[in-house]
Amino acid sequence: PYRVLVDGNFLYAALRVKIHLKEQLPKLLLGRTHPVVTRCVIAELRNLGEDFRGAALVAKNFERIPCPHHEGPVSPFECLRSVIGEANKDRFFVATNDKDLRGILREVPGVPLLYLKQQVMILEEASDASKTAASQHEEQKLLPAVFERKRLGLAHDQERSPPKKRRRGPKGPNPLSVKKKKKREEEDTTRPPETKEKMQRRRQRG
Repeated sequence: PYRVLVDGNFLYAALRVKIHLKEQLPKLLLGRTHPVVTRCVIAELRNLGEDFRGAALVAKNFERIPCPHHEGPVSPFECLRSVIGEANKDRFFVATNDKDLRGILREVPGVPLLYLKQQVMILEEASDASKTAASQHEEQKLLPAVFERKRLGLAHDQERSPPKKRRRGPKGPNPLSVKKKKKREEEDTTRPPETKEKMQRRRQRG
């Protein structure tokens, strides 16, 4: 479910116009919702007197989430700022009629804001910070994962590097020519030598 962090002025405004938050929040957000408060919000409503007693009773029925102010309650403005922090890690919706608080929380990415205008509960359009963060998140999803980048980088290097040429040594003699030479030598050795008489006759003829 969506967890909606509610402050005292929003509770008080909703009670005045008779808006039942547990019934109306799911209709607005189109899903299950779970309103929550902090001890600082309840402490402020109690300190504001009889006019805010009804809002304090409603807040007691909501889940109380921990806040870092153990030494004593602070203003809901400071309390909600510290609970949301710089990244809204717990992914709260924030319901407040405090314009200054809404202005500060718009700078935090991923903080949906609700407020009451007369008898209408309004969900603000996503802030510029939220849109930028969402766009960056989508771009990151399109990038390959770490192991994919390693594989792609390796394949890219293999494509770019030329194939290694085998180093050739000095060429040896052609085996066919060697065989022919041996054959000739064999033919010469098998021919009978000429006698001295034949050599003399050849010279006289010449």
